[in-house]
Amino acid sequence: VIAVLAVLVLLCLWWLLAQLRRRRLRELLVDSGDGEGALLRGRALEDALAAEAEDLDGVDRAHVMLRGRRTSPRTRVGLVLQPHAQPAVALDRL
Repeated sequence: VIAVLAVLVLLCLWWLLAQLRRRRLRELLVDSGDGEGALLRGRALEDALAAEAEDLDGVDRAHVMLRGRRTSPRTRVGLVLQPHAQPAVALDRL
């Protein structure tokens, strides 16, 4: 009974930590080309990428989320396409 309760407590702690973990990348370290690094706000880069994606032909709306670490970010992009758009073409342009 004690072992089952211990496992249950560990699972609850794991779940709690997973809920409290930040899902979005707040800051991003970008190489500025002069040997120095620039710190960029994650939300600003998300907005810039979304605006650039919305300018593509056939894209109605775009949603961008940065995840991962400051030095190795990952991007999740969601596109809402217009009725005449071809998904493969929009994806290639993105």
